[in-house]
Amino acid sequence: MDIKKIGIVGAGVMGGEIAFVATQAGFPVVLKDIELRFLDIGVANARQIYEFKVRRRRMSEDEMEQKLKLISVTLGYDELADADFIIEAVPENLELKRRVFSELDAVCSPGAILATNTSALSVSAIAEAVSRPERVAGMHFFNPVSMMRLVEVVRGARTSDEAMSSVCALAEAIGKSPVRCADSAGFIVNRLLCAAMLEAARCEREGLMSRADIDSALVKPDAGLPVGLFKMADQLGIDLIHKVMRILQDAFGDRFAPPEEVERLIASGHLGVKSGKGFYDYGKS
Repeated sequence: MDIKKIGIVGAGVMGGEIAFVATQAGFPVVLKDIELRFLDIGVANARQIYEFKVRRRRMSEDEMEQKLKLISVTLGYDELADADFIIEAVPENLELKRRVFSELDAVCSPGAILATNTSALSVSAIAEAVSRPERVAGMHFFNPVSMMRLVEVVRGARTSDEAMSSVCALAEAIGKSPVRCADSAGFIVNRLLCAAMLEAARCEREGLMSRADIDSALVKPDAGLPVGLFKMADQLGIDLIHKVMRILQDAFGDRFAPPEEVERLIASGHLGVKSGKGFYDYGKS
């Protein structure tokens, strides 16, 4: 599939990071959101990553500006009509995603691939909102997208072989390592991550080790993880972890029920790094 233009719906942190990896690979990108302030956040996130590369002398300022010129923004869908590949990155809400896909279906060309960045929801259920479910697949990036190479490529009930191949090809073109998987709640990584997070919370509750010691024991070179489980939850967002655990609980039963520690953080509004406090305190007001 020859991809000349990529649309990204949802210009938050994930949308901005996806725009970075796409433009870094030379693809023109259109960021779409419902308010200008969200678009500004997405572009600012992409610029921040490029500026880091400039400071590290991995690219010049002129090169950065040329890459940023590949990003355009829009509040409507018309600019996505000629996009070959769309990546939806709106909040993790099934009805919202289905509405976005229905709106995309009415505008995008029949040959366009419609990919969802859902981290746990059913790709098949999202695809029910369109007239071309064979062109819908999951393309789950991991945060931060600019650093994490893994991408889960998820086959919905009616996803075609061609669509799967196109998603995998784009993932490789932007420097990612695609892993194909079936459509199941949480897919592969989040299902394993939540199971490990639940067990880590039990270990702390039972007095085996403190959360800091558990995290320290898990990071490389000791156990090979780049970051501990509690710190990872803070980075991803306690609200997202909670939402994914609820999805897994609905699918697989109470073994995935959010632990009391997560419920307390949610109730107090401590959502991790973005709020200044989660399992750890980040010193923000």
